[in-house]
Amino acid sequence: MSAALKRRFNIVVLPSPNSLEAEIDIVRTRVEQLASNLDLNAKLPEDEVIEKVCTVFRELRQGLTLDGKQKIKTTTNVLSTAEAISLLANSMALAGSFGDGEISDYDLAAGLQGAIVKEDSKDGQIWTEYLENIMKKRGSEWLNLYKECKELNKTGK
Repeated sequence: MSAALKRRFNIVVLPSPNSLEAEIDIVRTRVEQLASNLDLNAKLPEDEVIEKVCTVFRELRQGLTLDGKQKIKTTTNVLSTAEAISLLANSMALAGSFGDGEISDYDLAAGLQGAIVKEDSKDGQIWTEYLENIMKKRGSEWLNLYKECKELNKTGK
């Protein structure tokens, strides 16, 4: 976006929160507020769900796993805290309107796929590498999310 447009639209760029915990707190608070304001008919996401979204976003933003052991490629998309809030609020809306009222791994995978892989085909490759090299190896608590993400990524939805 040009400098002139940024001035006209009052674009403000805020830094990402310093820690995963701070980002989770911000996301949780804003999702709760949005759910209340929008009368979303779904349960609030569990802390583990919020942590997964924030973890994926932070790692892809920073180009490094949270434990600092593995470098990963960064995407061209911003993957901001605001985008994490939007992803979870949208997942709640879908779960409340079309699901059983709880955010499923499919809802989460669809949101992640949409946020991470937009227009740049390079981002699709980065997402595939992340799924196979990072998420797949995270253990049983990430397994269902990995499977849903992989399936959506395969079909290109």
